[in-house]
Amino acid sequence: AALPELIKALLNSKNVIQRRAAAKTLKLVEDPTALPHLIKALTNDSDSVVQFSAAGAIAIFGEAAVNHLIIILENQEYTEMQYGLAAWCLEFIGAKAPNAIKKAAKSKNTNVKSAAISALEEHIRQSQDQEAIQLVESAINDNDENVQIEAIKLVGKLYRIESFIPILILKLKTKSTDIRKASILSLMQLNINEAINPLKDLLKIEQNTNVRKIIKLAIKKINN
Repeated sequence: AALPELIKALLNSKNVIQRRAAAKTLKLVEDPTALPHLIKALTNDSDSVVQFSAAGAIAIFGEAAVNHLIIILENQEYTEMQYGLAAWCLEFIGAKAPNAIKKAAKSKNTNVKSAAISALEEHIRQSQDQEAIQLVESAINDNDENVQIEAIKLVGKLYRIESFIPILILKLKTKSTDIRKASILSLMQLNINEAINPLKDLLKIEQNTNVRKIIKLAIKKINN
């Protein structure tokens, strides 16, 4: 019964404290009717706390929220924070909507694809879904650098999957500093002994100071 007044407060109140409280209360109410209104608050409200609170509420709706979030990620009008919150929502939803997330991971939009790839972590960890693993493998070789980086980071968070190891080692030779950095960190997280010699070879030629520091740290950690 409170839903109409909560939505009205969320979207129309001039008092920011009321808008924040309305978003948090809508999360507790858990009525999916509120979903499009929460999306509007996330994308239109000028207050960052309202945006955060709306995102927290959106995330609980699982698969029903995925298409709404994809629309945000596809739209070039929103801020980096709004994209980040939409991506966080997808990651939170994760294993609760694996088919919707896998479909998003095939998107031609790089914002959507990178967010969806990151959101596959929990599902892969729980199920070892081969289709999802193949999507990550494809993303590691995507034309877009950000998609590649998200896939490489994800591999570092997962239990060692043998097919990814030679791919990560090969990525040490890429021209992109950020991709090299992400690959080194993932190899370090996975404690890959086979990476020691390739890392030592990279250290001999690496010119970026920060990357050199990460290489030395990785070699030390893996050796230990």
